Amino acid sequence: MLRKVYQTAQDWVSRSFDYETIKMIDKSEMRSERNYNSIVEGPLNNRKILFRNMGEVTVKWQTVVIDLVTLSTGGIILLIFLVAVPPMRRGIFCEDESIRYPFKESTIPNWLLYIYSFAIPFAVITITEFRLQRNRGSGTFLTRPVPLWFISMYRSLIDFLFGCAASQLVTDIGKYSIGRLRPNFIAVCGPDINFDNCSGFGHHEYIEHYTCTKSLDDAKESRVSFPSGHSSFSAFTMLYVAIYIQVKWRVNRSAMRLLKSGIQLSLMLLAYFTALSRVMDNKHHWSDVSAGALVGAVSASLTARYVSGLVGQGKEEQTGESESVTLSAAGRYRHGSGHQNDVEAGRGPKEQSVAYDLINLGKRLRVIRT
Repeated sequence: MLRKVYQTAQDWVSRSFDYETIKMIDKSEMRSERNYNSIVEGPLNNRKILFRNMGEVTVKWQTVVIDLVTLSTGGIILLIFLVAVPPMRRGIFCEDESIRYPFKESTIPNWLLYIYSFAIPFAVITITEFRLQRNRGSGTFLTRPVPLWFISMYRSLIDFLFGCAASQLVTDIGKYSIGRLRPNFIAVCGPDINFDNCSGFGHHEYIEHYTCTKSLDDAKESRVSFPSGHSSFSAFTMLYVAIYIQVKWRVNRSAMRLLKSGIQLSLMLLAYFTALSRVMDNKHHWSDVSAGALVGAVSASLTARYVSGLVGQGKEEQTGESESVTLSAAGRYRHGSGHQNDVEAGRGPKEQSVAYDLINLGKRLRVIRT
């Protein structure tokens, strides 16, 4: 009986609204009638990732292609910096003691940084989305039916990877543009300079023409001290996961709240120790790791706010509850000439009686939950 009533309501909405695509918007902007009108009639900033058709969630191949092309472009640019772009060549002051520290092996090498910076976010996002969405139906990924949690996981991971690429790109632009010398530059480069002329007090000779006598790759690496890549990457990944946990994990018990906060603190301490290790290992100056941490933190905050939409979500999202789809009233749905207009998702004013009654019916049947 209820299923038949719902099917009738679904058919009526399909005929009345004639919609296909629902764009997802920030509900915090729907607090007033004026804001609602501006959102419905104005452009949307959020990416079109999910396409809803009365409870069905579809990720189309165009979306996947755009995601992959965007990430690949960022990866290619980073690879060009690594392989083909030489850092700015700086001279050295003859008596500069800040670049004469001995060479030391990294406490946290690159491979370890990348392992924990990707493994932890991937594990947290996958487990969280599975836990929240495992009983909430299925959707379509490309042309295949998949669980809804898989689509949510895909969206979250794509947002995370985009933020990683953006943060690393900002870091590399700074590295190769400034070309600051590492604290162990003299030991790694081995410049062909006669330092006997530097013995006099107050001797400020600036030497620009010299040649590194050791490995060229190591010499290039010794010229990219500012900002710290380890510091920025660990700060981005760990802070982003901490924000993700804050928004997604629903915790009711006080003991579990403490555990949640402890996990977030552990993530931040891991990023903090990574930054400190770069100073301990004579790889960076203290200002390098400070700037790197700032780049990573700002990138994580901007990604969480404007890319994934984690920051600024309403109370229901913060407690892990997904939102019901609310359709705009017939009076707000405008038919254009020769094309379909989008129906907005969010929680509209209650005076939109048709849409409001329909959503109440959907909540009772638990079929419009996503």
